[in-house]
Amino acid sequence: MTARSGKQFNGMSSRTEVHHPDPRLFGHIQHTLVYQQALLSDRVRNQSFYKALKRYVRSDTSVLDIGSGTGVWAIAAAKLGASRVVAIEKEKVLIPLIEKLAARNGVQDRVQVLEGDSRNIRIRGKFDVIVSETVGNHGFDEQIVPIILDAKKRFLKSTGIVIPASVAAVAAPAHILGASGNLPAGLDLEFKFLETLNLDVPRKISNHTQVKMLAPPVRLAHVKLLEVKKAPNLTDLSCKWRLRDASRLNCLIVWAEMLLAKGVSLHTIRHSKGWNPVCLPIKPFEKGPATIECRITIENHQYYWIVTHVKNGRREVQSHSPVFPYTVIQAHNQMREQRK
Repeated sequence: MTARSGKQFNGMSSRTEVHHPDPRLFGHIQHTLVYQQALLSDRVRNQSFYKALKRYVRSDTSVLDIGSGTGVWAIAAAKLGASRVVAIEKEKVLIPLIEKLAARNGVQDRVQVLEGDSRNIRIRGKFDVIVSETVGNHGFDEQIVPIILDAKKRFLKSTGIVIPASVAAVAAPAHILGASGNLPAGLDLEFKFLETLNLDVPRKISNHTQVKMLAPPVRLAHVKLLEVKKAPNLTDLSCKWRLRDASRLNCLIVWAEMLLAKGVSLHTIRHSKGWNPVCLPIKPFEKGPATIECRITIENHQYYWIVTHVKNGRREVQSHSPVFPYTVIQAHNQMREQRK
């Protein structure tokens, strides 16, 4: 690739003048930019949030964007005519991006950019609209409820609204296409130990077309953000389904659903760019109809799922958690150290 030598590029030094970048920061910036590009490439996500904003923003509207990312909703609100917009973003490398993009869209005079966690920031005045996309893969893993609880108390007018209006964590029994098969693929080696460990490791599904739902989804937790008083309890959440053939079941899928405004909803299972549904693996049960009872914990990025297969009065239970492979590996390493 030819370097841009001796020139300025978008107000920054030429590439040939950048020597020995910090490897960690260099990698972090690349990852952050790629992730933001993925979010912005999600047409349904973009149009849904924009439709919700357009419903509420007028020339006298003030808007607070928490977890602003690239500033897309702050900039959109200003372009829709909002009189005052504040964008809060705690990721330092995104601050120049928001400011640059606001300027390129001609709204830098109405978009104030603040760096930090909104819960640690003071702002004068209150706002008509608070928009926050701090909705993680299962709905609550980016702390949207604590963030909004604080923001409502300090920043929202008594007549104000919040986008999204509600958030839910949703689960369904599923079959992941291509998930079966022995490891290592194409080799006649015995790797059951690794396969067993992987049954206790949650993973994200980037391609939702791999997921075949085996029964209708159920809500594990649901909050209306204008009404909520405290964060939901995300431990030991119960759900149950009747399946025609339990041998097809190889995972539970957990994702987020949002009501952004009346008539404007967003189900993240339908998008593969901005959000990734969480797959909780299960060892398939015997063939035939059965009732599947589940208890799921998704608190503070910790996952624990107990799955019970009920058939003809018999109950078969599976318990899964990343704690299990961690314990096995740590115990083995301790034994190795003792043998030295």
